[in-house]
Amino acid sequence: MFIYIIEEKRRIFDLVRDMLKNCGKYIFLYENAEFSEDIKKYINCNGILVFKAVSPEKNNINPGMKVDLAVFGDIKNSVNNINLGKVKTFLLNIENIDKFKNIDFGSSQIITCGLREKDTVIFSSIDSDEGSVMLDLQRSIINIKDENIEPFEKKILLEWGIESGNTEEILFALTILLYCGRLELE
Repeated sequence: MFIYIIEEKRRIFDLVRDMLKNCGKYIFLYENAEFSEDIKKYINCNGILVFKAVSPEKNNINPGMKVDLAVFGDIKNSVNNINLGKVKTFLLNIENIDKFKNIDFGSSQIITCGLREKDTVIFSSIDSDEGSVMLDLQRSIINIKDENIEPFEKKILLEWGIESGNTEEILFALTILLYCGRLELE
């Protein structure tokens, strides 16, 4: 399972890593590392999620490689002519949507997250005092395990709390975990 995080900042990586600390195996790659066949077999056989950072300015995703999730985070400039290979699902921050108008997403699933009502995943409420959010999936998605996730609303208690200005990043990270099947819904 390969997840590419395409962004300029590493805060989303850090949040996801914090949230995944008790959720099984994963690997973060910050540069353009490639895997040997032995490492690929180990990753695939052990259910490890592989996160790889890719610069939007570089066309460096192997076009033949199957990518489970391409995450577009905090991108300042428009993204043009990037070859994304075979991407099953794209996760977009809705504020950045205009920066992707030149990309052909084909038949890939598009998941948006943000603070607007039309996004796929939103916070329906935020309780800063308690450090909790109500995570709201507004329409069905297919997760990394090809399971259909129906719309729901769930209270999530964040052990590190909510700071001013980080709500969108927390929503982005929780959406990644939801897609990866690493967020308990029961």
